Amino acid sequence: MNKMMIMIKKNQVNRMIQILIIITLFSACKSISYQSAKHSNEDKFYGEKEENALIMVDMKDLSQLIEDISGLTEEKAFAKDIYDFGKSAAKDHKKLQNQLKILAFKKRAKLPSALKEDNQEIYRSLHKITDRKTFDRVYMEEMIKALQILADMSDDFLEEGKDKQMRNFVTKHSGIFKSEIKRINTIQEYIEKPYSEILSKE
Repeated sequence: MNKMMIMIKKNQVNRMIQILIIITLFSACKSISYQSAKHSNEDKFYGEKEENALIMVDMKDLSQLIEDISGLTEEKAFAKDIYDFGKSAAKDHKKLQNQLKILAFKKRAKLPSALKEDNQEIYRSLHKITDRKTFDRVYMEEMIKALQILADMSDDFLEEGKDKQMRNFVTKHSGIFKSEIKRINTIQEYIEKPYSEILSKE
């Protein structure tokens, strides 16, 4: 009974620590550019710690891009599969960013809150698209690019990265990136099939 109580208290303490970290992060929530976060980490760290901090900066930026453009599918997607995928991806990448913020806080690394200029332009371009079928096509293309970079970055880190907390985080999310790539490829194949072929299989 005593062991059970200790375990429960331990879990409660861990939850409280995570909540306090998130509260601290949100209370200090002023806009931090991609370049500012990058330079801050380059000035603060060196060697492996600097590399890890810069990986976190890029993961945050790409994951935020994915969340932001996936949020557009609610009003712009033509295909239901794209709508459903976008809703799921936005949710997954919001959660990923919250977990990444906690990891960065523990490592004293600075993360950007604003997208880098190239990715802001991608978001603006998608936002301007009025034809829904065109949106679906461009959205899938940009998602594949962003997810592939995240997947490659994860694989590279897992080959050489030594930090245990970073490895745990990257291992957990690497599979999600690859699963999302596979799902988009499946959606693309289905959407690009002639309508007669789709009907024959239903």
